[in-house]
Amino acid sequence: MQIRNFIDAANIEVVSAAGPFKVVQHRKDLSVEGMRDSMLKHYAAEMNYRKRQVVVELDGTCGGVILEAGIMQLMAGNLVMETNINSMANFLSKKLQAMVTGETIVKPLVTGHGTLITEPSYNHKIIMNISAMTKGLTVADGLFYACEATVALRAQAMSSASGALLGGKGLFNLSLCGDGHVVIDSHIPWTEIVEVRLTGEDELRVDGPYAIMWDSSLKMTVERSSKTLFGSAFTGEGLLNVYRGIGSVWMELTTPCVRKNLSR
Repeated sequence: MQIRNFIDAANIEVVSAAGPFKVVQHRKDLSVEGMRDSMLKHYAAEMNYRKRQVVVELDGTCGGVILEAGIMQLMAGNLVMETNINSMANFLSKKLQAMVTGETIVKPLVTGHGTLITEPSYNHKIIMNISAMTKGLTVADGLFYACEATVALRAQAMSSASGALLGGKGLFNLSLCGDGHVVIDSHIPWTEIVEVRLTGEDELRVDGPYAIMWDSSLKMTVERSSKTLFGSAFTGEGLLNVYRGIGSVWMELTTPCVRKNLSR
């Protein structure tokens, strides 16, 4: 099986690759209709607003990949897609996890030998290797895109539920642990994502949902910006997301404070 005029096309470039994943982007949108459309798409390309897709190459020797529901565009070769639901009890368990994490209930598992391509999206796709993370990686709501089947997905409860919803986070987040690579959906490119490394003797306080992922080994709580409720009311900050321990926090500091649903 061969796929021609895609990755090998002059208008396509591979921006990152690791494990079975490749992130490709279209240099320009060549399908234009009329002068106005051509001008808009020209300036869109100049501002790095480009279509991006993830290509998954499976050779049949690994356990496959897990996808966010609804992102598959085509599968070529001997690939099989299965759901992660095999019983009513399992469905109820997945439904509960989806309710608390904000993720979808069904996450398809694709195995076999062949190539899978996801639907085009203007969001950036970031590949992370979590093998060296002892307790895995926790991601904010709606940012999971794909991972190797060797990675386990579970709901991670916050260390303190007090003020969680007001702090811009849910009571639970999605935790990814194990060996392998994961793909994260992001508003901004990797070059603009800020990493803060905590050494265990310090803490990080973040106003709003700017943190998109963090080491699961970190303790995350929601606390007042001031020692007193009265003082917090006058600082203009209110509740802050606080991270303590040893590990990294990755943040989108250039995005608006109120996150919108990611456009896949």
